[in-house]
Amino acid sequence: MFNNKKSQVEISKLKERLHLKRQVLDSLSQEMLHIELSEQGVIQNVNPLFLSETELPKQYVINAKFTDLVHKKSRTTPHFGQLKNAIEKKLHWSGAVELQSGDNVIWLRVILQPIVDISGKCKSFDVFANNLTRTIDKSVHQDNMMSALLRSMAVIEFNPDGLVEHANELFLQGMGYKFEEIQNKHHRCFALMKKPAHQNMLSFGEN
Repeated sequence: MFNNKKSQVEISKLKERLHLKRQVLDSLSQEMLHIELSEQGVIQNVNPLFLSETELPKQYVINAKFTDLVHKKSRTTPHFGQLKNAIEKKLHWSGAVELQSGDNVIWLRVILQPIVDISGKCKSFDVFANNLTRTIDKSVHQDNMMSALLRSMAVIEFNPDGLVEHANELFLQGMGYKFEEIQNKHHRCFALMKKPAHQNMLSFGEN
């Protein structure tokens, strides 16, 4: 009788712990892309957010190897090698993954977590991810825009101390300088540097 009551208390405690853990898992599954893998890395299930963010059909991803979804051009990168090694050796891993979705590339920040039983044997994997595609696309757009500006405008860059760090060709050609002449010079020196072809140049150090 006593042992039976003790067992019931232990079962009740285990149920309570399971309930608490389930709340965390449910919350993560609602907020993040969630993929369930077999111990071999085969996709068993994905949440609706994964399908909507990647625009991959469910019938295409279920029973596919997670690594087979990675963009072919990315399969020679160190990140892909680390991901593949983690699945093979049943290890925790986090990093960036590029998935192929039609003609599009989906950038994911991934956490791969092996799920082990009481003996330490890996039974499956849970993968949680954030979609970084919009952030990366915006960054690429900004880089392209900056490159276009550098190609079309005269640009000079100073460090916080006011010393010249960089000047593009349009600036150097327009002002008639070689970069070696102005490198590490203070911006006030432009008011003092005079060349015959540019007597009316702007004086950066004067108000």
